Amino acid sequence: MNNNNNSFFKFLVVFVVGFVSFYLLQNFTPLANSSFFNPEKSTITVQGSAQENILNQLAEFTAGIEVIAPEKEEAVNGATEILNQLLVEIKDFGISEKDIQTTQVSVYQEDENTIQPLSNAETVLIEGNETGKTGDWRANISVTITLRNENSELLKSQSEDLLSILNNSQANYVYGPNFRLDQENLSEIDLINSAVADARTKAEAIAANNQQQIVKVLEIVESGANYQPFYRAESASSLDSSSPSLEPGSSAIAKTVTVTFQVK
Repeated sequence: MNNNNNSFFKFLVVFVVGFVSFYLLQNFTPLANSSFFNPEKSTITVQGSAQENILNQLAEFTAGIEVIAPEKEEAVNGATEILNQLLVEIKDFGISEKDIQTTQVSVYQEDENTIQPLSNAETVLIEGNETGKTGDWRANISVTITLRNENSELLKSQSEDLLSILNNSQANYVYGPNFRLDQENLSEIDLINSAVADARTKAEAIAANNQQQIVKVLEIVESGANYQPFYRAESASSLDSSSPSLEPGSSAIAKTVTVTFQVK
C-alpha cells in the first residue's frame, strides 16, 4: 500500500511541476512567442500579385466554306474541292498541319415542304417527299488557322499576308485575326517571383507593425495565370480583297500567389 501511495504521490508532484513550468514558460519567458508554444502568432499569410504586358505571339483565323447544290454529292464535293485548294495555299504559305484544325462539318437539306393544318389538329404533307425535304443541299466546312511568331513585326506582316490569301480565296466568310499569347511557350517563373516579392513586402510591413520579423517562407500557393488578349471582332469577309493594316498588340498577364511566412 505504501508503495502505491508513494508512486501516486510522485506522479502528482511531477504533474504539478510540469504544469506550472509550462504555464510559466508560456506566459513569462521569451519562449512565449515561439512557434512551439504559441503557433497562432508565428505566421503571417498574405497575397501577392504581379502583372506584365507581353507582346502577342499568335494570330488565329477562321475560314468557312458553304456550297449549295440540288444534289447532296454535288454540295459535298464542291465544298471539299474549295477546302482542298485553300489548304494547299495555306500550307504553301508556311502554316504547318498542327496549326490547321477542322472545327465544323455539316451537310443538310433545306426543308421546303408545306404543312397544311387541319381542324382536328392533325397535319398532312401537301407537297414534297415522304421526309418533307425537297430543297437544296448545303455543305458547310470551317477551319481554324493559327499563325505563330514571337517577333511582333513579323507576326503583323504575316497576318496581313495570310488575311489577304483568305480574302482572295473562295471561302464564304473569314473571321480574325484573334491575337493572343502562346501558352506553350509562356514562362511564368519571373512573374511568380515578382508576385512572391510583392507578398514579402506586404508581410514585412505587417510584421514591423507588430514588432516582428520575417524568418522564412513556409508555403506558396499559386493561382492560375490569367491574361486579357486583344481580339478583332470584325469579319474579314466584309473587307475588300486587300489586307488591312493589323496590329498584334499585347496581352496583360497576371499572377497571384498566397504566401505564408514564419515570423518571430
